[in-house]
Amino acid sequence: MGTTVQAIEKARRLFDAADDVPALIEKLGGKLARRVQERLVERLSSDPLVQESIRREAEILRRELEGDRPTRDRAADRRADRGGVAGGGVGRSSGRRVRR
Repeated sequence: MGTTVQAIEKARRLFDAADDVPALIEKLGGKLARRVQERLVERLSSDPLVQESIRREAEILRRELEGDRPTRDRAADRRADRGGVAGGGVGRSSGRRVRR
């Protein structure tokens, strides 16, 4: 167990000291999204034709989500519109109804 803890600490120090963490991740195997997608495709079907169909559909969905302005950009725009306040800002309703 001590060896595992030491290895984890060594890995943390390596990443903490890295000048280019994304490059280090790539060098050490990165591509988490692609790896997860492939595992999911393999679990959903063993038929190569169905697997390719799933990959193609995932790519179509990814492109639709990105659109002309990726979701991340739109989320940043919404935060800016709210004055950078998480969960709302000036003029945001509390959700409670007022009786008259």
